[in-house]
Amino acid sequence: MIVKLKFPDSVPIDQIDIPFLQGMLNRIAFGFHNYGHMRKYENKSHSLKNIELRLKEYRRTHNTEFLMDAANFCMMEFCVPSYADAHFRPTSKAESPGAIVNGKHVRGKEDYPLQHHVRSAREGD
Repeated sequence: MIVKLKFPDSVPIDQIDIPFLQGMLNRIAFGFHNYGHMRKYENKSHSLKNIELRLKEYRRTHNTEFLMDAANFCMMEFCVPSYADAHFRPTSKAESPGAIVNGKHVRGKEDYPLQHHVRSAREGD
């Protein structure tokens, strides 16, 4: 099966990591054969605890496979939430917790100098 995604032309393709996404798909397929269908578990998978466990293992081993597993458990939590009142509501930039960039809490690229921006793939050629 081929999965097609829509991504804005205004954003460079190297903003995402296709091998990471493929790795997620490979592992979710393996998980299906190993554990069964994520939406039809008789026993709840405790996705939030599994996310924490995978991040702990990544911190301990530095094996990035655990990040793919954590991302899959995030997807599973999205599909089969732990909370009865879970919902999706797009949030504004003001509502976002922001990010930590170079040790500083930022809400957008305007919060740090341009020299901290990642080089484009073409600059690396």
